[in-house]
Amino acid sequence: MLKFLTAFKKKKVWVPSAIVLVIILFIAFSGGGGGTQTTVAVERGTVVSEVSLTGKVTPAQSVDLAFEKSGRLQTIHVSVGQKVQDGQTLVELDNADMRAQVAQAQAQYDSQVARLQEAKRGSTPEELAIAQTTVANAYQGAYDAIYDAYGKSNDAVRIQTAALFDGDEGILPKLSYSTYSTQAKERAEEYRRQAGLRLDDWYKLLQEINSQNTASIETMLGGTQTDIKYFLQLFEYLDETLNGADDYVSQSTIVTYKGYVSAGRTQLNTALSNIGAKEQAIAAAKRNLELEQSGSTAETIAYQEAQVANALAQVQYAQSQLSKAIIRAPFAGTITRIPFNKGDIVQPQEIAVSLIGTGAYQIETNVTESDIAKIELGDTAQVTLDAYTDDVIFEAEVIQIDLSETIVDGVPTYKTTLQLTQEDSRIISGMTADIDIVSERKEGVIYIPTRNIRTDGSKKFVQKATDEKGTQFEEVEIKTGLRGSDGRTEIISGLDIGDRIATE
Repeated sequence: MLKFLTAFKKKKVWVPSAIVLVIILFIAFSGGGGGTQTTVAVERGTVVSEVSLTGKVTPAQSVDLAFEKSGRLQTIHVSVGQKVQDGQTLVELDNADMRAQVAQAQAQYDSQVARLQEAKRGSTPEELAIAQTTVANAYQGAYDAIYDAYGKSNDAVRIQTAALFDGDEGILPKLSYSTYSTQAKERAEEYRRQAGLRLDDWYKLLQEINSQNTASIETMLGGTQTDIKYFLQLFEYLDETLNGADDYVSQSTIVTYKGYVSAGRTQLNTALSNIGAKEQAIAAAKRNLELEQSGSTAETIAYQEAQVANALAQVQYAQSQLSKAIIRAPFAGTITRIPFNKGDIVQPQEIAVSLIGTGAYQIETNVTESDIAKIELGDTAQVTLDAYTDDVIFEAEVIQIDLSETIVDGVPTYKTTLQLTQEDSRIISGMTADIDIVSERKEGVIYIPTRNIRTDGSKKFVQKATDEKGTQFEEVEIKTGLRGSDGRTEIISGLDIGDRIATE
């Protein structure tokens, strides 16, 4: 022993001896060359591949509602946070006039429907008598209107213009004032002369007819309108001469004469309007009588059906105009915003109400191009929300994948939408969600822990135990399938159930 230590102190012996000592110590601490290594058995089970993402909770339905027309906000039927039903009225503009138009159109429609029913039923003797009386009354009204129109026209032409002419009832009436508008002066004087003649002829005709001369009355209605329009032209020329009156005519005279012209023109326009109304009344009465007399002919019914259709169209139009002043909920949901107060003026397309649906919420997330190929429509997912602990798990399903890319922080991503499968009062729009999408799942496959696989180029290897105690190993090549996100990898070949491999 003394010789060994002496030799160990020599430089040439120190290094080899140290190596031998290390080997001895390694063997001692490792239990010798016959010791065992930790192994794991090859098993059969489930391998799952998941894609983990972060997203945000959004309502499945949301909408901003606005009026099509401007107006004053009359009524707000709801408040923020209130739940509403599909079709419920939310807000209204001032629409009293529109409601009146709807009521009027509806009344007209009901009247036309009643007439159609009468046409199909046929006229009774009483109804026929009423229709005949209506026609007679219409002609009597027209006769009275012609007389009234003559009186108004005579007053306008002869009384209101008396001060404006000298010798107005003579052969050559002349203006009583001077004017620079010589052409208008000549025309006014000629029209005044002709107007007197027309009034004389009109009066003679009135003496020759009565309300039973229906043909003559209809002729006179047309002639009366022509005469009145002629008289109105006279007043146009008079107005022109007064506007061009020369400096010798005082301003007070011009104002007085213009008052006469205005009064005469008003009388003539009133008479003209009355004559037109009576003419329409006769036409309506005669048409109604014809309907009563014709009975339930196909043509009569077809005509009245067209009248009903037209009246219905008027109702629908009035209702559509009213609907533009009312906002109703397009679906059941919760009110999230009302930016106006009662009495405010709202412009077209300004957001008046915001609404989110009450159905299950959705989650929107952006998936990178490296993961998008792993995801398909219908894939299931487990979701946790940052607002709750990780043991509160919600189920979801992929319902939409946008095909167009969106660049986020310089990385191409694809917007993906998941539908939460159940409604839950704990879920609120805007919450942050952690999502695990199950992209692939294989049941009953052979698998081993992924960490125990060694990769060399395109090949994969494991250390397989060759004895039951796990003291001897050989490296074998394997072929793998699905690599799970759960730390498992599917084995296609190279290992069997019951084999044991070395672990790290």
